[in-house]
Amino acid sequence: MHNLIIRRRQAQEIHHHGRDLAGSASSAVVFVYPGDQHLFTDSSLDSFDAVASALLLKRARGFLAAI
Repeated sequence: MHNLIIRRRQAQEIHHHGRDLAGSASSAVVFVYPGDQHLFTDSSLDSFDAVASALLLKRARGFLAAI
C-alpha cells in the first residue's frame, strides 16, 4: 500500500509540473504514460510496454507531421 501511495503522489506531481510547463507555453499538450520506467519503448528491456510504446510513436509521428 505504501508504494501505491508514493506512486500516486509521484504521478500527481508529474502531472502538476507538466500542467505548469504547458501553461507557460503558447501551445502545449502533456502526455503522462503509465508506469515508472523511462525506457518503456525499448523492447529488449523488462519495462517494455507495447501499448504505451505504440501510443507514444503515434503521437510523436503526429507531432512531427505537423511541423
